[in-house]
Amino acid sequence: MFNRGTSLVIALTVSVLTSGCASTGTIAGKDAMSRLDQSFTEAVNAANADAVAALYARDAVFLPPNTAAIDSPEGIREFWKTMLGSMPGARLELMADESESSGDMGYERGRYRLLGADGSEMDRGKFLQIFRSRNGQWELTRDMFSSDLPPQPPPKM
Repeated sequence: MFNRGTSLVIALTVSVLTSGCASTGTIAGKDAMSRLDQSFTEAVNAANADAVAALYARDAVFLPPNTAAIDSPEGIREFWKTMLGSMPGARLELMADESESSGDMGYERGRYRLLGADGSEMDRGKFLQIFRSRNGQWELTRDMFSSDLPPQPPPKM
């Protein structure tokens, strides 16, 4: 009844028509990523390394600047414990510039600012994060950031 060409046209048409149906999942994914950002910011601002680390997937890879990739939950928690301990009273601000999701995966690109306890800017830069939904729970699976500020000169010997 249908030849190969007709079957291909039908398959492509169904694909195009159903791709529009994914917008609900995309909106739900974006909302979930936004909530995760809020939880991340709250945990950082509370200097709670355990709460920050809990937002990462068990198989997450964290790519902070000037250090090797961190690919274990313990390593991620230790990084944040050290980082947060070194800047008491600091406040993080995240601004998402781009966010997309499809099905159980999503990504976000944005900017951050880190303010000292006195409100002065300690750092600012950009980030890229990849999220995954597992069993209905969104988690951070890849996380990378870098500063926009020029590198500091090495200390004089």
